[in-house]
Amino acid sequence: METKENESFTYFLQLGTGDEKMDVYRRNHALKEYGVELPDELLGDIAASDEYSYIVLSFGSELKEVKYKYLGYFSDGVTSKAKITFCEDYQDNVVYAYFMKKRVYFWEAAFYVMEGSEKVFLDESLLLY
Repeated sequence: METKENESFTYFLQLGTGDEKMDVYRRNHALKEYGVELPDELLGDIAASDEYSYIVLSFGSELKEVKYKYLGYFSDGVTSKAKITFCEDYQDNVVYAYFMKKRVYFWEAAFYVMEGSEKVFLDESLLLY
């Protein structure tokens, strides 16, 4: 991923939990692809979680809310359309981790950030090229 120099950067990543070989492989592959290293304690919590759960990682900004609308079933979870809102304050080099009790695949997403009490639309993708 490339980002503009000296700009605050927020990104959102979903990973499956559990310690099944395929879960661990997919998770490690995604983390390696994005160049992310998580603390051993968090990796242990992820592996010990129910295999039908998800962890959501928010880079740089705490999540204010995640709302999603069910679209259908998909293999081990459900598909949805999501509205993801970040808090206003950006924290450099901080990753926020959230556990979800089921796997929800966000096939469509709209990202927002809070500016005071107003929710401002960012984009439908957070990748910058």
